[in-house]
Amino acid sequence: FSENAVYADLPANSTLGDLTFTRATDAWRTNSSGLVQRVAWNLLYSSEQFVGTWSTGGATITANVTTAPNGTLTADTFFITSAAASYIYRNAAISVPTFTASLYVKYVDRQFIQVLYGSGLTQYANFDLINGTVTGGSYTGATISNASNGWFRISLTTTGTTPGSVDTYIWAIDAGNSLRAAANNGSGSYYIWGAQLTEGSSALEYFPTTDRQDVPRIDYSLGGCPTLLMEPQRTNLLTYSEELSNAIWQNIGLTITNNTIAAPSGIVNADTLVATTANTQHSINQNIVVTTGSTLTLSCYVKNNGGNFVQLIIGAIGFTIVDPYQNFNLQTGTLANGNIPTSTITNVGNSWYRITSTVTTAEAGTASFFVSPILSGTTGRVNSFVGDGINGIYAWGAQLEIGTYPTSYIPTTSATVTRNVDVANKAGISSLFGQTEGTIFYDIHIPQPSGLGTQAFATMTNDAGTLFYTLYVNNTLSFDMYIGGTYTFALTTATGLTAGRNRVALVYKAGAYKLFLNGVLSATSTNATAITNTISKPGFGAGVTPIYFYEFAAFKTALSDTELELLTGNYFDSYAKMAAFYNYTLQ
Repeated sequence: FSENAVYADLPANSTLGDLTFTRATDAWRTNSSGLVQRVAWNLLYSSEQFVGTWSTGGATITANVTTAPNGTLTADTFFITSAAASYIYRNAAISVPTFTASLYVKYVDRQFIQVLYGSGLTQYANFDLINGTVTGGSYTGATISNASNGWFRISLTTTGTTPGSVDTYIWAIDAGNSLRAAANNGSGSYYIWGAQLTEGSSALEYFPTTDRQDVPRIDYSLGGCPTLLMEPQRTNLLTYSEELSNAIWQNIGLTITNNTIAAPSGIVNADTLVATTANTQHSINQNIVVTTGSTLTLSCYVKNNGGNFVQLIIGAIGFTIVDPYQNFNLQTGTLANGNIPTSTITNVGNSWYRITSTVTTAEAGTASFFVSPILSGTTGRVNSFVGDGINGIYAWGAQLEIGTYPTSYIPTTSATVTRNVDVANKAGISSLFGQTEGTIFYDIHIPQPSGLGTQAFATMTNDAGTLFYTLYVNNTLSFDMYIGGTYTFALTTATGLTAGRNRVALVYKAGAYKLFLNGVLSATSTNATAITNTISKPGFGAGVTPIYFYEFAAFKTALSDTELELLTGNYFDSYAKMAAFYNYTLQ
């Protein structure tokens, strides 16, 4: 995956089926290693477009001069024009205490180069581009690795800093032992390409950026094959979601130690929460103003540190559940005692769990949201106990969002943060669809198919956006059909969706509409109105709950009932396998 695009397997050797993707905010996914990861993890905008986007001093950048490490003519020349100082830099915001800057650089006629951080930070590292070595500096970590064809990838890691705004500099120096931001002899040049700033102590795989926020999420949280994760807009109402010792969190009877263990992100910034020996409630909480009838989902990542159990408590005002609370067993990864039936506990790897509870307010006011290590999972709502000052929990990534279901993690610092809705579509591809008849196939995972209201997650239109159909889920599955842009009829399943994976196929043909769900013919219509739409623009999104897309396929003919039973049933994992079985030709 990359910025702005979801790539299609078919048509082969063509970009025609690639979807355009937009979100305009950061978002998080579970990567193939099971880590909760920001996309794009490269925090620097315009990572290859240095001209006009990066700030310069005593330097001139010439764009697209030589072949970059990826084989494209996109590498730039950094010309030194000042002896006093010669540099380029870019600003980015980091939310963790450890971060790593990296750059691809190649020797032209200057042997040494420096990477350093501005904004009051003191770390820097010097690199020898002839011998491929780190030659000096003051840093937590620095590396230089051969990237072939004379290119090196250099990186600088620093830790122990306060999250905030960071300037990443590339600085020209004369000698390997030069001091931070040293002067130089005022001439010479380097080739540069592929700048990156990542949170944590690893440079990570390079991710090229322009706007860096319209990045689709290829997610592995369901196990097995990855999915395209599409989510509704949500806001994390809790601030300092990873800094649990911050004064915004009211600390009652806990000793909190920051940045003690690797979080589910792999970055060492999870905190330790230990109950003191005082006879009191042992918890952290934030107070949030809410309105009557608001459905709220509280979540947090937690790990056992000898405390074995943790409790979520929600209170201070009235809820539809009286005094809502839920206990979680961190030894077994199961729900313990509690009165919030919509609570969940999910294993996210390395003994970490994401715990969640969903409640609805019965009145307006200031509500309190607590996370508390407790001694036993069989007790009720815990008001006080005597801790041992040793055992407790690890915690990270607290989140409160308005909605009936938890969505992916949204980190915050001093302010709430909103993640926009994921949207994908592609106009101008009428040649890929049958215009008078055809079959559309969706393979999706729905965590919560019930209680969604009317959630639309897929559409088909012409290029101008005039509807042909809208696909809805809410217990059942429904296609609202529009002929010539006018609502004509609906196809609604007689059987319900399952919580999990569902395979759906729509056959459209005047007089012979069919809807198959999970191997069963679920709805038909003999409406004979001629199809007058131009079918050219599929769209994908999310309404209330996340939707995970495994596969989308379009066929120019109405498939037979037998083919549709196989396609939507459990006989084949994908259309490609069915095509191979029937010896179809993929175009």
